[in-house]
Amino acid sequence: MRGSYAAMRRVADTDVSRQHLTSAPARMGIGGERYIHNVIKGFSHVQLVVGDIDASVQWYRTVLGMECMSRGSYTGGDYAALRSPSGRFVFGLQTGPSSNPSSIGAGMIDHLSFAVEDRDDLERHRNAAVAAGIEASALIEEAASWNFRFRDPDGLLVELTAAKASTG
Repeated sequence: MRGSYAAMRRVADTDVSRQHLTSAPARMGIGGERYIHNVIKGFSHVQLVVGDIDASVQWYRTVLGMECMSRGSYTGGDYAALRSPSGRFVFGLQTGPSSNPSSIGAGMIDHLSFAVEDRDDLERHRNAAVAAGIEASALIEEAASWNFRFRDPDGLLVELTAAKASTG
């Protein structure tokens, strides 16, 4: 696992904008302590435990256009690091140890949401997904966006989202 994280960290460090944010007002942190600087500089990566690494790599490459930048094995199984060619973030996939899959940072993810250009682009992606045989929801209107949802090979809900144009 150490190799997969290190590879993803190197890519994230080189791809994420190094533009430093200006000083911001102090913020309340965990336990009430005050932060005097911005802590988060951007999104680095997400790491998912999957049942079949090959099927998941193929699915995320085909459906979302991710590029496979690294694959390998660690003591607990196999991993792959995928990169969004335009989104500047890394998407990690790994298999878990079959004896205790819940031992890997066990938490719950409701869904993953990826931004697309606009509503027309969203509709094009939805039509392409449906044409490829992927069961996808109808377009859903939310307060600030339009989206549609579908599932990856492990059943995780994936959403594509287009922000609504600002009116003011």
